[in-house]
Amino acid sequence: MAEFRKRMSGFLELISLNLALQKVRDETWNQISSVIIPVEKSLGRICSSPVVNNGYYPPFDRSLMDGYALDHKLVSQASEDSPVTIRIVGESTPADLFHGTVQYGECVQIYTGAGVPRGCDCVVMAEYGERKENTVTVRRSASPSENMSRMGEDMSPGEMIINQGDVVRSTHIAVCQSTGIKEIEVYEKVRVSLISTGDELVVLQEHGGIINVTKPLIFNYLRRGFIEPSMADDVPDDVDRVKNAVLEASENADVVVITGGSSIGERDVVPEALSGISRTVFGGARIRPGKTVAVYNRGGRLVVSVSGHPSVALLSLQPFLSEYLRKQTQIHSLDLSVSAVVEERFVNRKGMSSVVRGSLRIVDGKATVCPLKFSSSASVSAILRSNCFFTVGEETQVIEAGETVNVTIMGGVLDDQISCQPRSGA
Repeated sequence: MAEFRKRMSGFLELISLNLALQKVRDETWNQISSVIIPVEKSLGRICSSPVVNNGYYPPFDRSLMDGYALDHKLVSQASEDSPVTIRIVGESTPADLFHGTVQYGECVQIYTGAGVPRGCDCVVMAEYGERKENTVTVRRSASPSENMSRMGEDMSPGEMIINQGDVVRSTHIAVCQSTGIKEIEVYEKVRVSLISTGDELVVLQEHGGIINVTKPLIFNYLRRGFIEPSMADDVPDDVDRVKNAVLEASENADVVVITGGSSIGERDVVPEALSGISRTVFGGARIRPGKTVAVYNRGGRLVVSVSGHPSVALLSLQPFLSEYLRKQTQIHSLDLSVSAVVEERFVNRKGMSSVVRGSLRIVDGKATVCPLKFSSSASVSAILRSNCFFTVGEETQVIEAGETVNVTIMGGVLDDQISCQPRSGA
């Protein structure tokens, strides 16, 4: 009975969501190291050091048209009635630039993307010149820099390409390559090990226990360029077995997420197991759903205990993992966030922060979110029907229809079938 009462007393004093997040920020966690990699392999990684342009783009004066490169003063008075004939002394192509200096009174035939030779300050379009052997007759005036890009006009040394904490996009890579940057510094992938507990999971094949959808749900949610998730074997409801599983997982992980066994029931052994091998940062928060979420520090490694129910586990893990990553890597957010107008009134529970599942859609450029009613913690359909969430602080009692909230898109991707089409009347 004494052991039973000990387990049942684990979450009687809940702290606010804001305080729980602050505790994660205030903790000292093991540093995520950096590594230098080829820029072409950096897609989806978190930049650990600012990438600053050190070259010029374009790297030389470049033609924007096929035509003739020349000094604009040669044709300053050219017209249909007063054409100017100029001697052609060569040509410049993207693959074979003209390397000499063009003298006044001369021109070079040039192609789009080729370098504009010295001595030339404009390009006359081919349509305005009539070539005959080694001369071209121009019947139109031109101005300085016409139909050409100047060296460094687009980007020059000192301009920021990637900020620290940015997730590297394909556009970042393209700009780096265009300015000659071959390598960048990124954070190592954050290693996250997932453990599920419960006798009902372990005996699945023999006696028809519960199918574990929570662990694969979180695993696939975490599959992104800067995280390396892994799944450990399921563990029965045994304190020593849970301890050993966490000890083993934490040897090769920066973060350990353990699902199940986190409430105040007699068979929920996770709090007892984790408190014996790590320091409790907090145990339980005033957050709905997911008040039994708990965070521990095991030798500088983040350990998060969440519910075994799939949607609750995901919603309660996201804020704390996001806060950890923000501190460790300066990433702006784990998921994409947008502002959206609430479609229906939402009433919050007094004294609780609510993480509200929602269905986000964007029609004619306007984002709206429909709050989904709280359903059973074990609901799987709730995952399917929602593509986002927004948080209502415990100090807020009501969100009225028409108010704007900050919506987090789970996984950072919208499903077109959910987000961009009119809803059915279901």
